[in-house]
Amino acid sequence: MTSETLVTALNRLLNADLQAHQNYLAAAAWASEKNLDGVLEFLLDHAKEELGHAMKTFEFLDDNDARITIDAIEKPVYRVNDVTGLFREIAAHEVKVTKIINEGVELAQAEHDHEVFAFLQWFVNEQHEEEALFRSILDRIELVGDGPQALYFVDRELHELTEKRKAS
Repeated sequence: MTSETLVTALNRLLNADLQAHQNYLAAAAWASEKNLDGVLEFLLDHAKEELGHAMKTFEFLDDNDARITIDAIEKPVYRVNDVTGLFREIAAHEVKVTKIINEGVELAQAEHDHEVFAFLQWFVNEQHEEEALFRSILDRIELVGDGPQALYFVDRELHELTEKRKAS
């Protein structure tokens, strides 16, 4: 039986992924307003992915007859002037999610809960990929620069990245 401490940690992860889902939708709305279709497509794809992560944790809690707690979701607001600022904010949230996952892993190790530890390893690997992805995107944005065609190239690059991710 999973301890209440670990159930709380898993619910924290569940709610962080629900918040991330909402954040990606808000970021997609920002991209839509700017007519950045490639960025919009990328962000909507990530919103779906985050909802899938939340469902994975929900189902794990349910399968273990654990209490599931859904918190209020904070309204995401992006007060950024450019795509660089948008992706920096998104990357910062991903770092927060990584911290929540790592705290859960540490608790599972301390409590010798091998089932929760094994479950969280999927998230550890996923977050590693997410943080690397957003570092790569920010590097690409920096590489493109801020010239007159920069948004076009960033938008096209994110469209291509989304297509590659869907194909794999």
